[in-house]
Amino acid sequence: MESKKEFWIAFGINFFLPGGGHIYAGDTNKGIGLLISYLIAFGLTPFLYFTGIAAFGIWVYCLIKSKEVVDTYNST
Repeated sequence: MESKKEFWIAFGINFFLPGGGHIYAGDTNKGIGLLISYLIAFGLTPFLYFTGIAAFGIWVYCLIKSKEVVDTYNST
């Protein structure tokens, strides 16, 4: 029997590493995609201003979706 995942852990991981909470909650492909997108956008911020806004948007999206991804994992 698999243990249930906690929302606060996923949220905390997403706070410091966007996409990491998705990986923790079992949505590995989406988590890796979000993490790579965030790193690319964040890395390009010194060169292109709008990529900073995109990186911030990805970070906020990950935080908002933390509860949903954990609930999906726990319901299966």
